[in-house]
Amino acid sequence: MGGIGKTTIAKALYGQIKSLFERHYFLADVRGEAEKHGLEILRERLLNGVSGEKIKTSSMPDIDQFFYMFRGTKVLVVLDNVDDRKQLKFLIGDLDCYGTGSIIIVTSRDRQLLKIYRPVLYEVEPLLPPTLFNYLVSMPLKIMVPRMI
Repeated sequence: MGGIGKTTIAKALYGQIKSLFERHYFLADVRGEAEKHGLEILRERLLNGVSGEKIKTSSMPDIDQFFYMFRGTKVLVVLDNVDDRKQLKFLIGDLDCYGTGSIIIVTSRDRQLLKIYRPVLYEVEPLLPPTLFNYLVSMPLKIMVPRMI
């Protein structure tokens, strides 16, 4: 289901735990960006983001080869809004290539897609009106008043 907060939760979690990892990267809107730019460009962004270096994917066709270099490194990768198995396989590769303690977070509307890697699933439930109302009421309100000169 769209619009229930998967990306928001993933961003918040990423922001809170990224300091626990030696390398980390958040790849936003995989579906939309893949349509616009192609998976090669997304892979390049991911590799550059994790490594902190400029890497051309043409020089490294196998993502497992890249992540194998970080086998002893704790890596956090977030892939947001994935909608195709090819995207997931192309961007993540084999989980054995990641160091112990690494975490890969994937947000998707397709639950079946996430079962490729035998993951721990967290399903975001939509807020029902009473819950949503209570949440909004508990938030502090900030009112901006324009200054008169």
